[in-house]
Amino acid sequence: MFRLRMTSSLFSLFLLSMSFIMAAAQPAGCKIRITDKGLDMLKFETQRFVEEELSNISMPEMIGKEGRFQYTITDVKITELNLTHADLQFVPEVGLLFDVQNSSISLSFHRRILYWFFYDTGNINASAEGVNINTVLSLIRDDEGRLKINNITCDAKINKMRARFSGTLGKVYDFISKFLTSGMRFLLNQQICPALNHSALVHVNAMLDTIPVRTEVDQFIGIDYSLIDDPVVTSRSLDMHFRGMFFDLSDPHQHAGELRGEPGDPRVRPDGLPRSVRVLLRQWNVRVLQGGGLPDGHHHEK
Repeated sequence: MFRLRMTSSLFSLFLLSMSFIMAAAQPAGCKIRITDKGLDMLKFETQRFVEEELSNISMPEMIGKEGRFQYTITDVKITELNLTHADLQFVPEVGLLFDVQNSSISLSFHRRILYWFFYDTGNINASAEGVNINTVLSLIRDDEGRLKINNITCDAKINKMRARFSGTLGKVYDFISKFLTSGMRFLLNQQICPALNHSALVHVNAMLDTIPVRTEVDQFIGIDYSLIDDPVVTSRSLDMHFRGMFFDLSDPHQHAGELRGEPGDPRVRPDGLPRSVRVLLRQWNVRVLQGGGLPDGHHHEK
């Protein structure tokens, strides 16, 4: 459900700054620019997505021995994420950077500890502090003209972890907490980046696969709005160039610049040229200007 909401948010983001001009002579009929304002909206959704993926991390059983102590840690669960210092930035010629600094993660564990002839079980509440995650997404155009994540580089580090024991011998075990927490910190460090890599390359790309790049306008004409090249990323913006051309439904490979017909054909204007539609979208205001069949100098506005 969240990934569907994220798809919707991406579409809403595209509407923030769009100039949509259908013209056969232009290689890019639709150009979309995402600036810092749009990035702020996307940051909120990206943060929620990362929090959801990290909360589903599964960690293996941890078994260890320290002197007379033998311990087993199971049922690791992330109970709370506090990604308070998160930022989303443009990476020139690459894509996007999602950066988390000095945040925290709360976890719970179940322990089984044997010391000489004493056996004890109980829960451990732990907190990972100083959590830093640096993730760079490389964006490309795929063969179908869809936006895709081509590669992801990730680096995660947890500065320290604290554990609070409960149970009969809780206070006794406080002095061995450093052995347990060092193992927990190592395991959690090893799980963060693989979880984010899988989510981006599998889940997000699968979501992007559901976005159509061609659609029907009426019973005669369709519109092709596939990407014509890779996104262009600078330090201040991300530009996407879409084909934005009409095509004949009876011949999907024939675009609007090649359409000609006899007078009276609804696909063309009385002079035999293809009809054109200009759509201007900025923020939430939509204006549609239709030409073709109207006297020169006149437009019909919706």
